[in-house]
Amino acid sequence: MQQKWLVFEGWSGFFVSKYQRVVVLLVVLFCGAQGWARIEPDKLAETPVSSWYRVTSDSTAIEFVNPTPAVPRKAVSPRVVDRTFLLLYSVDAALTVTDIELTQHSLSAGSVYESNIVYGLRPTRGRMYGINMPLLWAEMAISGWIKHKRPTSVLWMLAPVTGSFSHGIGIVSGFVK
Repeated sequence: MQQKWLVFEGWSGFFVSKYQRVVVLLVVLFCGAQGWARIEPDKLAETPVSSWYRVTSDSTAIEFVNPTPAVPRKAVSPRVVDRTFLLLYSVDAALTVTDIELTQHSLSAGSVYESNIVYGLRPTRGRMYGINMPLLWAEMAISGWIKHKRPTSVLWMLAPVTGSFSHGIGIVSGFVK
């Protein structure tokens, strides 16, 4: 006789012999007892009996649910370095490099001088990178700290926007002269 393990025709046709039914019943009871054994007695008294089981959507079976209470998860803080953060600082870094290189190109022609007193009248490329890049990293660190402490605030955007704006003015003034 061929056994019908994969055919579902209601509960009576699913198991061919009564021994299979007994084995499945014992396995279900054993698994249920293992799940309930982990529940502390005081938690079991607080858990309503109706939460131990649920009926499937087609009302053909009862699913037993482990009534252990869910462990509360730690609140996950939002990411500091996200797409907006990377985009703003990528634009700021690109404009910084463009401003430095355009200034060096104009200085090599000899017709202009640097108006920023921090660099001097004729700064070298190394001096300009040596001053600008640590400032850019400090801006990123401070903005990241502000964004970490106040995730809903937009105050952290002030540094990359003003940095991009100032280097944009430097680029435009380099093309005008």
